[in-house]
Amino acid sequence: MGNGDARQNARHADASQDAGSDAFERSGRLIGEKGRAALYDAACKRLLSQRVILAQIMRGLLGEYEGCSVDEIARSCIEGAPHVDGSFLVGEGAPPLVAGVDVRGASLTAGQVDFDVLVYAKRPSGVCNGRMREDASGLTGLVINVEAQHDFSPGYPLLKRAQYYCAQLLVAQYGTEFTNSHYERLRKVYSIWLCTNPPKRLRGTVGWYETGERTFPEGTSGWNRSAYDLFGIIMVYLNDHDTGRRDGHHGLVNLLSMLFVSRLSASEKLEFLAKEYNIAVSHELEGGVRAMGSFAQGLMERSFSDGKVEGKAEGIVQSLESLVRSTGWTIDRAMDVLGISRDERPDYRERLARRLQS
Repeated sequence: MGNGDARQNARHADASQDAGSDAFERSGRLIGEKGRAALYDAACKRLLSQRVILAQIMRGLLGEYEGCSVDEIARSCIEGAPHVDGSFLVGEGAPPLVAGVDVRGASLTAGQVDFDVLVYAKRPSGVCNGRMREDASGLTGLVINVEAQHDFSPGYPLLKRAQYYCAQLLVAQYGTEFTNSHYERLRKVYSIWLCTNPPKRLRGTVGWYETGERTFPEGTSGWNRSAYDLFGIIMVYLNDHDTGRRDGHHGLVNLLSMLFVSRLSASEKLEFLAKEYNIAVSHELEGGVRAMGSFAQGLMERSFSDGKVEGKAEGIVQSLESLVRSTGWTIDRAMDVLGISRDERPDYRERLARRLQS
């Protein structure tokens, strides 16, 4: 490809991003703060569901994958497709992450829980040579939940919510991973939280929270750690600037901060991934980065007025199209976010159908 072609393609890519940003801005004027937060949430989930990003997180934060390459984790350890927004099944046999047990109803008495991203993963061998490593109970799998959290102070400690999520993921394994009293088959779960707007004192840090053991007299326990270490919580506090470090935990925090917080354009982020982290940018990953560039940048950096929009009906149809194409939402869900009344929905559904077919 010649330099002229490359520059032309770059202009097309930037124009596409600008078009996405403009569509988001139109949506933002129409849907208000709650809707903008929903757009940002959807963009985060789309990016977090990319295998290469999950593999980076797993290698950087989970001791089970120490010494593994990102490629092997993505190719050999992550089973099935990372699942977004809820239906979850663990168990042996065909794809471990398929619609089956809805984790939003995992508890018989508790309220609904909506997980951002869920993935079922194999434990690798100690040197990641393609063999599976079993712990003392014979288990080889992990259940990993990843959450993107913008509101750091929602009225309760996030750590308590994270523990509740872990409990739900343990409960959800009944009937699929084990039945009756075979609790020895429980898989360990992790809940990883990416906090995009933490207090300044926490920015650029990571906290690990696991189940430990204390005995009296000291050292008298006969339990293997796998018998009580059934969940772990990891809080990652993203930074508002690049520290320049690319190694270890510093490198992972900088990578995630660049993707979810920085003001770089989508094109700059894609170049950063390729040059600074040697990440091959697939079509799916590029789509996730561009969605984040359109939606997150609009949410994090812009202010919107709530006044009337000229050509409101056409603007709403354009916003519906943008949501459906960019997030994968159903038309009904996009209408819910935009707050379209039941009476108006048939008309907008017909308008959108004509637009999508054109």
